[in-house]
Amino acid sequence: MRRELILLYVSLLLLASGGIIRADVGESGEGPLAPACTEYDVRLAEGNNGYMGMVEACYTPPGANSSLWGPICVTSFNYWTVIHAKTICTQLGLPSKDAVAISYENVTGPYSYGLVWCSSSNPPSSLHGCDAEDIAPTCNLVKRAGGVICHVPENNTCETGAVRQVNGTKLAGRVEVCFNGLWGTVCEFEHWSSLEASVVCRQIGLGSDSSIPIGVTTDTMFGAGPSTQPILISNVVCSGNESKITECSHSDVNSVGVCLHEDDVGVICEAPPGSCRDGDIRVQGGTVGTVDSVSGNIEVCYTGLWGTVCASDWTNENAQVACRQLGYAEVETTELRPLQPGDFHLQSLLSGVNCSGSEKRLADCHHDGVDLADTTGCGRAFVRCLKQIPT
Repeated sequence: MRRELILLYVSLLLLASGGIIRADVGESGEGPLAPACTEYDVRLAEGNNGYMGMVEACYTPPGANSSLWGPICVTSFNYWTVIHAKTICTQLGLPSKDAVAISYENVTGPYSYGLVWCSSSNPPSSLHGCDAEDIAPTCNLVKRAGGVICHVPENNTCETGAVRQVNGTKLAGRVEVCFNGLWGTVCEFEHWSSLEASVVCRQIGLGSDSSIPIGVTTDTMFGAGPSTQPILISNVVCSGNESKITECSHSDVNSVGVCLHEDDVGVICEAPPGSCRDGDIRVQGGTVGTVDSVSGNIEVCYTGLWGTVCASDWTNENAQVACRQLGYAEVETTELRPLQPGDFHLQSLLSGVNCSGSEKRLADCHHDGVDLADTTGCGRAFVRCLKQIPT
C-alpha cells in the first residue's frame, strides 16, 4: 500500500510539471548546483584572509550555457599591475589605495581571461571596464595567475624604500624592498651588476667596494621569493653613487610584468674590516694548536662568516691540503664526523671538495661551489695535523 501511494505521488508531480521532474542537483547527484555567477564578477581564492588572494573571474566558456569561475592568466605578453589590483579591490568593495599586484605560479586552469588591459589614465571600477581576451593555450602553458593584496596589515611597518637581505647571512641574501609597508622582491632578467649591488650594500650599512651581485644565473643560492609575495621593482640601473636603490632608474613599482620569482636577485656584501678572508680555514671543537699538533673540525670563511665544509666523503688528500693551509706538515688522522646538535646554526659553505693533495688551500681544490645552504645531509670534516711548519 505504501509503495502504491508513492507511485501515485510521483505521477501527480509528473502531470504538474508536464512530464519532467528536475532536481536542483549537480551532475553527480551529490548536492545542489552552485548559483550561476555573473560574467566579470570577481572573487579571491587561496588567501589566508579576506584582503588578499588569487583573483578568480566569472566567465562563460565558448559554447557553454552556464558561467564558471576561473583564475586570470598572467603571461609574458601582458602585465599584471597596480592598476589591475586597484580595479579588483575596488570591485570587491575593499581598500584599494595601497593595493598590490601579486601572482600565483603553477596554477592549473581552466582560466577565465588573459590579456587583461585596464586603462591607467582612467582606471575602471570593475573588471567589466577592462578589455580581456581568452588565450587559453598560452595560459595553460605558463600556468601563472594574477592575485592582489588589497590591505596591508598594520603590523607591517617597514618604511617605503627600505631594503633587506633574506634567506642568507648578515652579509648576503635575496634582496627585498619595502613599498607601502610590504616587503617584495627585486626582479632582473637582463641587468644586475656590481653597481646595483654596491648601492644595496651601502644602503643596509655594509661595505660596498667588492659587492658581488647574485642574479639570475645563480639565483638558487638564496632561493626564490614565495609566489604570494609581490615582485615590486625590476630593470634596476644604478650609477653606483646612489644612497638608496629606489634612487636608481627602475620600472614602475608594483608591476609584475614578465618577471617571475626565479628572477629574484641577491647580493653578497663586503665583509667589515677585521673579518676573516674568503677561503681562510680554521679548526673548531678539537685541541689548541701547538708546535706538535692541532686537531678539530674544519671550517671555512666566506663573506666574513665561518661555516662548515659539507662532505659526504673526506679524503687523505683533502686533509693534506687542509693541514698545509693550517701550517702543519703531516696528517695523523682524518675522518668524517656526524653533525652534533650545536652545529646546526652553521651555514654549509663549501661542498664536494676533491683535492689532488698539491693545492695550497682547500678553496683551490675542485669543489661544488660555495652554497649558503643548510647543513642537512652533511658530515663534518675532521683532521689531526702534526709538525708545525716553521715560518
